[in-house]
Amino acid sequence: ESPPDTLPAECRLGSLGFSPVHCHIMRYRENILKALAALVPFKDEYRKAVCENGVVPYIIDSLKPCSDDQSADPSGPKNTASHGNPTSTLLAACGAARMLTRSVSVLRTSMIDAGVATPLFVLIKHPNIEVQIAATQVICNLALDFSPMKEVSSTILLLLKRMR
Repeated sequence: ESPPDTLPAECRLGSLGFSPVHCHIMRYRENILKALAALVPFKDEYRKAVCENGVVPYIIDSLKPCSDDQSADPSGPKNTASHGNPTSTLLAACGAARMLTRSVSVLRTSMIDAGVATPLFVLIKHPNIEVQIAATQVICNLALDFSPMKEVSSTILLLLKRMR
């Protein structure tokens, strides 16, 4: 038998990908974010309760995308949000962030203090168009008249428009 590295590309299966445990954790994270987004859209007190219980930093961590080279590197377990998240988790995190930014008080305190804008501006350039749209939806909430991020968000949106 030949070592896998010496076989031609058409005879190899590809990268190992993520472990089953990592995939399970990502699905778990995605569904928790979807549940949070479903709980908070209609009552401001629910949005405040989510923020008061320290969930916002986890939402921000879930806005970090996986890099392409991480899935090809099987050197160790990558089960944390700091290693990035798949597209489905990014979409769920954008949905949760969008629902939380519907509250003026939450937007002015928890979301801005946690730095929600920075990962969203990275996601605008994501290769998946659905992620770009989801990130843009959250940024639109940041750019509303009552938002303390309005000036920064509007400026960055203008710059991104010129880049295209």
